[in-house]
Amino acid sequence: MNVRTTSRVVLAVALLLGLAAAFLVKGYLDARTRPAAVATEPEVVAAQDIPSGTLLTAAMLLVRQVPPAYVVPGAARAPGALLGGIVREDIVAGEPVLPADVASGDAGSGLAFAIPQGDVALTVSVDPLAGQDGMLRPGDRVDVVGIVTSGAGIPAPAVSTPLRGIPVLAVGQTTDPGSAAQGGYTTVTLAVNTQEAEEIVYLEHFQSLTLTLEPPSQPSSPVAPFTAGSLAGVAA
Repeated sequence: MNVRTTSRVVLAVALLLGLAAAFLVKGYLDARTRPAAVATEPEVVAAQDIPSGTLLTAAMLLVRQVPPAYVVPGAARAPGALLGGIVREDIVAGEPVLPADVASGDAGSGLAFAIPQGDVALTVSVDPLAGQDGMLRPGDRVDVVGIVTSGAGIPAPAVSTPLRGIPVLAVGQTTDPGSAAQGGYTTVTLAVNTQEAEEIVYLEHFQSLTLTLEPPSQPSSPVAPFTAGSLAGVAA
């Protein structure tokens, strides 16, 4: 091997060693400057605005990864247990979903989930006589009997049954269908539409009312819309 060839070999080896050294140095520097992997935890959030009373589906939820320090306490970590539940309060898109904010879709939770669609809950005060002496149960149906003793255009006391077949949602604080209120009750909560609510409020605050219990098999017959003036005709 002549001198020229030897020089070329030495130069090639030196170049390779230099490249290897540069590669090792770069790897070392990259390792020093590369940010450490950040630990995260799953958190279920709303994928869209979810109004109160909505039945949750998978499309409404998503799972995002959040550093542990930023996970909202009590937030759900997986969507499975939430699916089919009913949202208690409005949830905005991106907001963590807490199991405490979702009622069971099977049994519901609270009086609001027992109200039929299109109705409202109205609570009326009752004494033992007006309230069937403590024998009403949630799930019963009652007729509302109005007793009008005074008022413009009403010459004499009058009795009318303006509302029939009204569902009982609660007696006192008891909402379980068929369950008796412990210790009796002084209020009864009914499921009514807005017009029926106005009729009952009128009777309760300006006249008086009592409730009569319907048997389960009795069909509810419709009645004409109630007004204070309509009772004048009854009394006439």
